[in-house]
Amino acid sequence: MQILMTINGHILFANQQMGKMLGCTVEELIGTDYNAYVHPEDCENVADNISSLQGSNVNQLYTQRRYICRDNIERWGYVSIGRIEIGPGEYHVVLVIFDITEFRKVEKEKKLLEDYLRQAQKMEAIGTLAGGVAHDFNNILASMMGFTEMGIRETRQDVRRDYLGQVLQACERAKNLVNQILAFSRMREQERHPVNLRLILQEVVGLLRASLPATIEIKQDITQEETYVLADPTQIHQIVMNLCTNAAHAMREKGGVLDIHLCNIEIQHPTPVAPSDLPMGSYVQLSVRDTGHGIDDAIKDKIFDPFFTTKQAREGTGPGLSVVYGIVKSSGGSIDVQSTVGEGATFTISLPRIRSENQTEETCQDDVDLRGHERILFVDDEELLVKMAKLFFEPLGYEMTATTSSPEALRLFQENPGAFDLFITDMTMPQTTGIELSRALLKNL
Repeated sequence: MQILMTINGHILFANQQMGKMLGCTVEELIGTDYNAYVHPEDCENVADNISSLQGSNVNQLYTQRRYICRDNIERWGYVSIGRIEIGPGEYHVVLVIFDITEFRKVEKEKKLLEDYLRQAQKMEAIGTLAGGVAHDFNNILASMMGFTEMGIRETRQDVRRDYLGQVLQACERAKNLVNQILAFSRMREQERHPVNLRLILQEVVGLLRASLPATIEIKQDITQEETYVLADPTQIHQIVMNLCTNAAHAMREKGGVLDIHLCNIEIQHPTPVAPSDLPMGSYVQLSVRDTGHGIDDAIKDKIFDPFFTTKQAREGTGPGLSVVYGIVKSSGGSIDVQSTVGEGATFTISLPRIRSENQTEETCQDDVDLRGHERILFVDDEELLVKMAKLFFEPLGYEMTATTSSPEALRLFQENPGAFDLFITDMTMPQTTGIELSRALLKNL
């Protein structure tokens, strides 16, 4: 499809294919403004395009833009913008347009399918871990109940304090376990930002220990250096979980060793441990090795294909390593597999290493003065949390007004807005949500 026009966008000529795409005749196009057929968000100053070509060795520009056809139908075009000199310093513009609407549609469907595949794999991995997670939670609850019951009966203050400390540690373990599962199962992908791969690896290994049978030994060789990569932490969870659960599946019958290695490497030239398809630079390298049945050479080239699996029908299938491959490649990294039948397999992933601007040493202040005199309005529909808040804040000198009813909290605030210095609310409550309640309180200030 072709259009000839002035640098101001006045159409001088258009062929029939162009008219057919836009849903009008050639006669209707000639004399009209080119930008009238371009989507408002894609309109460009054609004169600026031509000016950018002047004084350069480039005679053409390429771009993609949407066109608005008759009946408001939207079509995508791949546009080549060229110039024709009609006089000294005077130009006309030639556009050659290829209709790529169907291609864009396929690309969009491909992206949706990839998102679905990633989520399907997450759900499969969570299903694999469900039994182990339940077992771990039962252990945590058992320790919390046991130490609490012993603390109730214990009269020695130092021993009781130790029991309560054990309960707090168990609570922290439970909280971390929930956070990991929520992060891993989140449907929406997060934006990439600096992620310390070492910390995520340690979290995933904690989850794996609860789910793997005793016949599989986990060995770790994890560097204590900072291992920051630019990635989505949910996807990094997914990569490590997939590789480790696949390795465990390969050793499910006879047991074996799951060996996890993490280090920083510098690639200055290709070596056996530095994949040749990576440019020179700093990388974080993760290796997951198992002593299972290995991968046959006949299928080694297929393991990264979508839905390829060696599992039986009732063992579950999924996109598996194809998703891992896609995540690694989109992050600028590489994945390599080495395997010998009967001796196991080793998957090695290398991701570009970055320096995080937020790398700061954590400080811990055990002796922080929490005493105050402020007046707090606290609302939560869980009665035990309301009771706990009062018992926690009041001995520290704070004046607490606590309720389980959001309408009651609003009434108390409306009666005397100046009576409170701080408002603390639960987000999810049966009558009025925390956000709605906060907005209502702000209106009364």
